[in-house]
Amino acid sequence: MGLLDRWRTRLTEQRAVTPSTAKVRTLPGGRIVKVVGEAYYQESLDQVCGGRTEDGHARECTATLVPEPRNPYDRNAVGVWIDGRQVGHLSREDALRYKPVVRRLAANGEIGACAALILGGWARRLGDVGHYGVTLSLASPGDCLKALDGENTVWPDPWVVLRQEPGYRAHRERTRRKEAEQAGYVRGRFYTEWVPTLDKLRAEKRDDEALELLLEIIDATERASQILGEVPPPAYTERAAIILRRKKDYAGEVAVLERWMAACPPGAGSDRFIGRLAKARALAVKAGQLPPT
Repeated sequence: MGLLDRWRTRLTEQRAVTPSTAKVRTLPGGRIVKVVGEAYYQESLDQVCGGRTEDGHARECTATLVPEPRNPYDRNAVGVWIDGRQVGHLSREDALRYKPVVRRLAANGEIGACAALILGGWARRLGDVGHYGVTLSLASPGDCLKALDGENTVWPDPWVVLRQEPGYRAHRERTRRKEAEQAGYVRGRFYTEWVPTLDKLRAEKRDDEALELLLEIIDATERASQILGEVPPPAYTERAAIILRRKKDYAGEVAVLERWMAACPPGAGSDRFIGRLAKARALAVKAGQLPPT
């Protein structure tokens, strides 16, 4: 490289490129790249996420990579920005590795963008406060340069690797469990809390009241189980089926049993009531409640 070329390269690196003035170029993902220095940007991350919550955040977003040629500690520094706020930096090692990519983009007045995941930010009792962290999905420098050259390649889904992060999976599981719990409420109480009441109604032979409550509970168990991808608890369906059999409502018994089977995930436990269903269907046909099959 001649003196003039080196001078032009240095001028390009020192050119001020900011998220507000540069064109954004999306880079391919597929590899985990950890952001550093988030401890200095917790307030910015808090604003991006909308404040701390009891469960914290697993926020999927887009980050931009902004070169900082005037950074007094590292002229190769690359800032990481999300929603117009700086939230950290690439590590020194990654900034050096991705320098050819950043330089290529800066020469065209561009900055790179990639998939990002913000984890943390919980605030619980007894001062349990979670630190925000940021992870990027970014292809290797070589693959990024190939993409900038317009190479016609199918790049990996950038979210696949981010969603494998342990913190992401743990957060999603906590969120699902909480959503399922909220979906499982009946008349202001979680459905399992109604078991003593059901026992009392059965002992007092108040079948109509018990059946009405059981159908509401079955609604709730289906909502909760669908969120979790689990088999709905069969005990409530069985109780309803027993009452319907006792009332000689065989068609109703068939309906409630088939409903439970339909609510089961494919291949998961839906054969539990096959024998009872066959008997109920036969009784319904005999009683003229259902047509012969």
